[in-house]
Amino acid sequence: GGTTEAAPKPSHKDNDPNFAVGMGRSMRAMSVFNEVKADYEQSLANVTNEAERKAVLKLVHARSAVKALQLAKDLGGIYNKAAQLVASLQGGAGERGIPEEYTRALSILTDRAPPKPFSYMDSVLVEEFGQSGKELFKSIEDEPIGAASLAQVHKATLHDGREVAVKVIYPSLRKEMASDFAVIRTMGAQIKPGGLDMTWLVADLEAALKQELDFESEGKNAEESAKRLSHLSNVKVPAVLWNYTRSGVLTMELEKDLIKVSDVPALVQAGLKPQAVGRLIADTFAEMALCHGHVHGDPHAGARRTLATATCTATHMQETFISEREATLLRQSWYCLITGCTTKW
Repeated sequence: GGTTEAAPKPSHKDNDPNFAVGMGRSMRAMSVFNEVKADYEQSLANVTNEAERKAVLKLVHARSAVKALQLAKDLGGIYNKAAQLVASLQGGAGERGIPEEYTRALSILTDRAPPKPFSYMDSVLVEEFGQSGKELFKSIEDEPIGAASLAQVHKATLHDGREVAVKVIYPSLRKEMASDFAVIRTMGAQIKPGGLDMTWLVADLEAALKQELDFESEGKNAEESAKRLSHLSNVKVPAVLWNYTRSGVLTMELEKDLIKVSDVPALVQAGLKPQAVGRLIADTFAEMALCHGHVHGDPHAGARRTLATATCTATHMQETFISEREATLLRQSWYCLITGCTTKW
């Protein structure tokens, strides 16, 4: 018999959609949705007292949030991203629209999603650099220091002794996301004749998420942010190390002793005032958008950290430059919201 060639290893750059994969994932999500829907209907069916209804709702919210979390963990990708969005709807928007049970349960997905084994993630480093992370770096930790919807981050040490954070894309993410969108586009096309055109929204969402998958673009956004915010002594953007950065890998200098901005007890313990930290972050984002036309589209708590002396912007994936006209309209809108003006500009 002849020799059998080994099957080529899948590439993290493979973004050819597999409709069957996307349909299987969507059917799993639909099954969970129907299970949760039935739970709400059955649990509230015979409840007439308002106080009892609120108590029952909290119990169903808690059960359903666990199911939503497990679904996002299992499927990852766009489902994890959606859960991350829900988890970010706190503060002013929170309780009125998203029950606390959901935001609390799903919040771990901003930076504590289920990690993948380093042996699995290492395939991206081999494909991008031609060598394992164990060779590329003097050392790299197997356990990630953070894991989110699109990638996980490993602490590493360069051969010159510098410590860095290495962000690596999940190897199967591009294909899974392309497969998911193939199904979503098909569904969108089917409902369009009925008068609800969602195809533009799907196209915009897909374009935005594809941008997030280009880590070289993220590195350029980080450098642009650092340049435009360089006059602010209390804002830090970690430096990008381009020799160790590719489309699926982003390596930045490691900032130690960072505190998640939503961890109020930790902020207080470090001697920081949470309101002051929040004001600094809001001022920074406002300057980026209103003064520089540089809009950050993914400002969840998992992407923001603070030091004792500065806020640290850790991710720069969905940063987009808007036109001068759009920036002017944005400034005018905020001015009128704050002052109550009704003058036509």
